[in-house]
Amino acid sequence: MLRPCLSYVAVACIGLGMTCFGTLSIHGQTMGQEVAPQPMGSSGGTQSTGTSGAGGQSTSGNAQQIPSVPLNPPGTGPMNEGRVGVFGTGADIPQTSPMTQISEGDLLDIVIFDTPELSGRFRVNLKGDILLPLAGTLHVADLNLAEITDAVSQRYKDAKILVAPEVTVFVAEFTRRTITITGEVRTPGVYPIVAPRTLTDTLAMAGGLNDAASRTVSIVHAADPKRIIHVTLNVGAQTLESIEEGRMQILPGDAIFVARSGVIYLVGELTRPGGFQVEHNNRLTLLEAVALAGGLTRTAKGSQTRLIRRSPTGREELTVNLDKVLYGGGPDMLLTDGDILFVPTSARKVYTQQIISAIISTATTYSIYRISTLN
Repeated sequence: MLRPCLSYVAVACIGLGMTCFGTLSIHGQTMGQEVAPQPMGSSGGTQSTGTSGAGGQSTSGNAQQIPSVPLNPPGTGPMNEGRVGVFGTGADIPQTSPMTQISEGDLLDIVIFDTPELSGRFRVNLKGDILLPLAGTLHVADLNLAEITDAVSQRYKDAKILVAPEVTVFVAEFTRRTITITGEVRTPGVYPIVAPRTLTDTLAMAGGLNDAASRTVSIVHAADPKRIIHVTLNVGAQTLESIEEGRMQILPGDAIFVARSGVIYLVGELTRPGGFQVEHNNRLTLLEAVALAGGLTRTAKGSQTRLIRRSPTGREELTVNLDKVLYGGGPDMLLTDGDILFVPTSARKVYTQQIISAIISTATTYSIYRISTLN
């Protein structure tokens, strides 16, 4: 009787093992089957997976319903192109501030918290508008980021689409955010700018003024290219007026030109003749110019000094009695950019110097001869 019982137990174990093995194999094929993901924004159709079980039987998996969510709402670009993160904090985004102004052609990255279907990248068109999903057009040109953030939030509230939207606005790309600095600065060129700056800040970006710079700075705003604004800088002690001039607002697209300072030329019988810059357009007088050149030489004919000056009709030549000016007997004239001061040589003084030199040389020779004969 024990033998038939063992036979029944063996048969039951074999049947139970085959059942378990078949189930495991079917489940293993189902769990290991690669399922192609259904893209977001599809029609929400049913997706099923089929596997072949034992005996060629096919097993179908459970259907999965995917909600329809648009990837890119109308008027937007892809949210993640390897450039921006979930909240638009990619490293390639320009450095901005809440006061950064937006203009035509800029690319905005608008993120509405927990509402990806309304978030995206929006290009500002030539009219200065962007197209918000479900909310229509919104004018953003000449507004800063803080104002755009409030405007987008208010638009969705007014449209009764969102109750309390949390909006964040970034700038993904600027189209025209540079200023041009040329003239007498240390490093002229084109510099990026994302927000308005003062004139002092922009000149500091170019390394400041060089030694040949004048105090006159010409500014052309992009909004009014036919108008040139001249600003006079104070490079010495600051005053309230000079501080206000330095705070002039420079906007993206503006051009700044720093003029060269004037140069006067001192030639002739001077200790150090040459060209001297009138630093930062400060006007020099005759006495100051002669002092810069080290004064007159012994053979200078200061009474016949000639001043050559440019005029609308050509070049004018004036005779100046520099000797009287030096000793306070004549007016001290002002020199302007391009003036040439020529101090001639006095033949009489040259002859006198030659006689004096000859007498000194003869006396020295005679003294040496007498000393040698006495010894």
